[in-house]
Amino acid sequence: MHKKYQYINQKYWEENLSKKDWYLRLADDFKKYIIKPDENIENRKKIKKEIYHIVNEFYKKNKLFLGTSGEDWDKERKPIQYIVLHHTSAPTNISLSQLSTIHMIRLYVNQYLLKNANPNVYGQPLWSNHFRKGKMVFFAYHWLIHGDGSIQRLLQDNEIGWHAGSWPINCASVAICFSGDYENKIPNKKMLESAVKIIKENYPKISKKNILGHGETKPEPTACPGKYLGHIKKYIKEQLK
Repeated sequence: MHKKYQYINQKYWEENLSKKDWYLRLADDFKKYIIKPDENIENRKKIKKEIYHIVNEFYKKNKLFLGTSGEDWDKERKPIQYIVLHHTSAPTNISLSQLSTIHMIRLYVNQYLLKNANPNVYGQPLWSNHFRKGKMVFFAYHWLIHGDGSIQRLLQDNEIGWHAGSWPINCASVAICFSGDYENKIPNKKMLESAVKIIKENYPKISKKNILGHGETKPEPTACPGKYLGHIKKYIKEQLK
């Protein structure tokens, strides 16, 4: 029989993911391989991929213990002043479930493990306050643009996406994300046109100087959304004239 996981202990992960305090039980693994990773760990990226997959399997089947109430993470929402551009840096066919799982671990699990910074939520069941089709979601982005130019709204404008690496900008921005890895290439024309369409139809009053890339809002360096950000912004701004 083909082994589903080559790098993680499936039984260990399934036993812990079935518990009420799953993310506390697995905290060391989440930190070691994803949240504060040691880049020198052999096969770390493959281990990370398998962790995302097994957590997503539980999330898809509603087997992860999540909160039924919690912090109002949107209480500091401000009028929208910024548009921040991203790329997923993942395969273009990533599912919304996978994307939600990745953000759950990288952002929400991370936040709920910060005992000193967030004593009110430390150890509590994860709660995003965001729902899509009746299911709690953990998206960082408001909009996702696929390779064929199709658009999906992930968060509503009154919801804060944890995407910018800066809480003040999170509170006053929306995130538009290109699905795929564009670190070394430009999103295709259909995708760029869709970004223009989103801005024209929903945020026509946003100043063009406030259309930013993730690398311009995050204090630490990031490749998101790629080295051709200048070309992307130039195209979008020219179409908004």
